[in-house]
Amino acid sequence: DSPYDYATYLYRYLTEKTRQVNAINIFYDQTVLQDEPQISVYSKADIPEAIITEPLVFVLTLYVLPDVKTDNYSAYIEQTSDRTTWVEKAWYNQDATVGDVGTAWRNFRNFFEINEYEDGRQYFVLLKENKTNKTIMNLKLWVDGVNTTFQLADLMKLTVKPSISRAESIITITVDNTPADLPSIIKHILVNVTKTPSDNLHPITPTLLKEDINKTVITIPDLVPEYSYNVTVAYSTK
Repeated sequence: DSPYDYATYLYRYLTEKTRQVNAINIFYDQTVLQDEPQISVYSKADIPEAIITEPLVFVLTLYVLPDVKTDNYSAYIEQTSDRTTWVEKAWYNQDATVGDVGTAWRNFRNFFEINEYEDGRQYFVLLKENKTNKTIMNLKLWVDGVNTTFQLADLMKLTVKPSISRAESIITITVDNTPADLPSIIKHILVNVTKTPSDNLHPITPTLLKEDINKTVITIPDLVPEYSYNVTVAYSTK
């Protein structure tokens, strides 16, 4: 009974490695050479360079790479009594874990798309070995070289529910300042007003969120009474 028997051992192991590679390639397929957060290249030291040279650096770490000590063929062969468990414990074979990774991945890409590239702001994805004592992912924000707590998951769940009214040439927007799930890092409300069909009549401008009052009221004057307008309202950190 050779440990290199194809039908007994190698076929299942190689099939599992192919599945693993395809799962990891998802992150490369959706980022490389695209207008997306880029996967960090260790040899280029791009994350250290960004932290040194840029005021804002977002780094999403995904622990999805194989652990060379426990995920090799020798370790697979040693699981003589329970190779099914060895396979099923992989992150990509656990539906709940895959769901968590997918949520974090989509949130990070959506956050990047909403904010876009700006001078002084960088976004990276760091892929690391999946070890049993590691969480599957984490997000770090470096502000002027200091690691800062950033509640991205909470931010992406927020929904602004403004009250909007119009009287002739004036639009009035009222936003609740104190929803129970509002993260403390929210500092502004962004409002964008465009004429229909779309133009750039009023670009997005931040309005300071005042903590000592329950409502923020924003007035957009000097509109053309005969035109229709689209209004977009969002929370902003800074």
